[in-house]
Amino acid sequence: MIAKFAAAMALGALATPALADNFVPSRPGNTESPISSPTGRWQVETEIGSYSVGHGDDRSWSALQTNFRYGLAPGWDAQIIASPFVGEEVGGDRAQGFGDTTLRLHHNLIGEDGNGPAFALIGFVTLPTGTNGQSDGAVEGGVIGTGSFAVTGADGITYTAGAAAVSVSHEYKSDVFGGVNLTHQFTDAFSAYAELFADRSQGQTATTFDIGGAFLSDARTQWDAGVDIGLTDAADNARFFVGWAHLF
Repeated sequence: MIAKFAAAMALGALATPALADNFVPSRPGNTESPISSPTGRWQVETEIGSYSVGHGDDRSWSALQTNFRYGLAPGWDAQIIASPFVGEEVGGDRAQGFGDTTLRLHHNLIGEDGNGPAFALIGFVTLPTGTNGQSDGAVEGGVIGTGSFAVTGADGITYTAGAAAVSVSHEYKSDVFGGVNLTHQFTDAFSAYAELFADRSQGQTATTFDIGGAFLSDARTQWDAGVDIGLTDAADNARFFVGWAHLF
């Protein structure tokens, strides 16, 4: 949820024993890290809070959405994404509750050591665990391909593309999405990114321009914040968020 390539470069610059941990969170940003969680370790990535401003008086929010990642083997990790509190206000009607739960399997194909280009595939299934209207009400799923490579010693590109089957009024529709993220490492601990991301479903494309930054308070802990700015009518006008990630 998330300066992917830059986090790896930042750890490479930190001369500590944590180098071997290869801590590369998928947050912030909508593109995904191709680097898996270290084998036998938990990596927790939490969006502490987010607030979206839609069109008119429409609003939505979430708190403590968390991706629990566990390293199964070199290049493999399993993930559970839980959304304990989500809410929305549409047309004056307000509702909030528990959100859907997503199970994912992440497999790095190249570049797991963080040296050179990296690429991974992520398969996922979303379960309708939402309450009080905070669910599509059906099992959904898809696949994501994501990669990264260096541009300069301080700049990296992360790219992501995926497709899913989503439920709309109890009928499955296709959903395709993707984006490109450019991250710049200003110091060993601080990085910032700019990202273009698009999601097309039901004949509409929601495109956002995303900007934000990440700060490593130590080699295993990241804090981040950012905003996704809507560029098309199908996207919210803006989404603001703060987050945290830690390798246990």
